[in-house]
Order: sequence, then C-alpha cells, then structure tokens
Amino acid sequence: MAPSTPDNSNDPAWDEALDWLLKVKAAPGDAGLQADLARWLSQRETHATAYRRAERIWGLMGEVPPHTARRRHQSPTEAKPDSKAMARRSRWSGVVSLAASIVLVCILAFYAPTLWQSFQADYSTAVAETRQVTLSDGSVVSLNANSAIALHYSKHRRDVTLLRGEAFFVVADRDPRQFSVQADGMTVVDLGTSFNVNLGSTSLDVAVHSGVVEVHYKGGAGPGSTRLTTGEQLMVDRATGQTTRGVSSPSSMAAWRTGSIIVRGATIAQVVDQVRRHYRGIVLVTDDRFAARKITGIYDLADPVAALRAAVEPHAGKVTRITPFLVVVSGP
Repeated sequence: MAPSTPDNSNDPAWDEALDWLLKVKAAPGDAGLQADLARWLSQRETHATAYRRAERIWGLMGEVPPHTARRRHQSPTEAKPDSKAMARRSRWSGVVSLAASIVLVCILAFYAPTLWQSFQADYSTAVAETRQVTLSDGSVVSLNANSAIALHYSKHRRDVTLLRGEAFFVVADRDPRQFSVQADGMTVVDLGTSFNVNLGSTSLDVAVHSGVVEVHYKGGAGPGSTRLTTGEQLMVDRATGQTTRGVSSPSSMAAWRTGSIIVRGATIAQVVDQVRRHYRGIVLVTDDRFAARKITGIYDLADPVAALRAAVEPHAGKVTRITPFLVVVSGP
C-alpha cells in the first residue's frame, strides 16, 4: 500500500534538496561540501526527507554514481602537463558540469512528479500503455495511459487515490465496505456503479456509466456535494473551482479503452491532455486562448500526432513536429 506524501511542487525543502543533490553529484569528493550538507540535513527532518526523496528519484532515472579511480603516481621521468592546457580543460569541465546541471534540473522539473507518483502507486501505466487490474475485493480498474492509483484498503473502507491520469472503475458491490476514489480535492463515493474519473491538467471530471455516485468537492464555487446517476457527468475547472454538470453517453465514457477519444464541447486543452498520455514525447500548447476553444469530434489514439491535427486544423490551428519527441500546438 503506497504512503501518502505531500506534493513536491509545494515543498520548499524539495527545491533546496535538488540543489544540494546537484552540488554533491558535481563534486563528490568535496569534504567541505559534505559537511555543509550534513549540517543542512540535521536542521530539520523535512530536509532529510526531501533529500532522500531526491536521491530515490535520481536512482529511478538510472543515475550511476561516478567511480573514483585511484591516482597513479607520476614517475620522475614523466613530463608535467602544460598549465595552459590544464586551465582550458578546467574551464571546459566547468562549462560541461554547469550544462549538465541545467539539463538535470529541467529533467527533474518535468519528470519528477510523474516519477514520484509511480513510486507511490500500487498500479501504474506508462505512456501509450493501458492496463486492467482486478483488486482484492473483485473490483476491476482500467487504467488509461500514463496513469497511476494508490490503494488504501482497511477493515471498514476501500479508498483509492487517483495520483495521475484517468481510470474506469467497475466496483464489486458484494463487499459491504464503502468504496471511494479521491483525486485532487474530489471524492467520488460509490453507491453501486461503474464510473470514470479523469484528472487532467485543466479539469477534473467524473462520468457515471451505470448506477449512482456521490461526488464531494472541496474549495469549489458550486455545491460541495452532488449526486450523479447513469449518463451524468460533473466537471471541475481546476483553476477556478467552478463545477459544470452535464450528460455523457455511455459509449463515449472511457472511449480510450477502445483506442479513441469521443468529445462533445471539450476544450482543445482537454483533448491535448488525453493525447499526451499516448505520445512518447512532449506536447506543448503555445496559445492559451486557442487551448480554451471548445470542439467536438472523434479522434484515433493510435496516431497521436494525427489525432492532434484532426482536432486543431479544422479550427485554423497548427501542429508542428520539432523532433520525434517534441510537438508544438499553436493557434491561428
């Protein structure tokens, strides 16, 4: 069972821990630096926790500690190295170390949340991978690509946390314990049903395929509790907390399970979120106003770039593939 942990993006110790880790990796033999690190770690327990977390993520990224070879003794007959050449090498080494540090910070900033969520998760999927799992109580969970869940089962409750992505739940109703799903302030309590929960970058929504759920959302502008029945959907704007209630056909709910996206009145940003989970690279949107435009359509996830083009080009948008791993979506 995965433990609950704070969000790294809101943890000031996390940024400091990354900075210390970079310094140590750049100068592993610096005794003074090690002493300074030890003092920082001893100041607060949160410092030590954040640093251990950073080390774990570094390990997940496949980092191998550098091997320090023994210095061989220079024989009297060996010529001393040219001082100018040594200075050039030293400057070049410093430039390379700085560039490597900048690249590492960028990688950690982009991938660290996903890596840490996978570390927490009981079940997860990679980009372009979907998966179906049967839980200990007989409930079945289908995970969309790049998604993760953590289980918190006890004697009296069955709680699931959607850490990222999207999941479709078919709940075993013979178990008397309450079944609920938490996702960024939203709690969906099952009352005998199957339902889909989508945690996107701009919105959070739940759609009921069959049965009834009770949805609780903290901090929203609308009612704190909403009951949804078959064919109903509740969407929360993650920026404003505004909630919107609507209808959704069972055939379009979790259409990703059959390799497609079916949307009606969704924003381009929401469609891009869906496609991102199936693209082995980065998708950037350069125009927020264009991303907020609403569209309707059916898009094939087998070719994510083609799906993006089908979604935005009818609205004068443009999809530019910069590299095999970077796609830019821009408005007119």
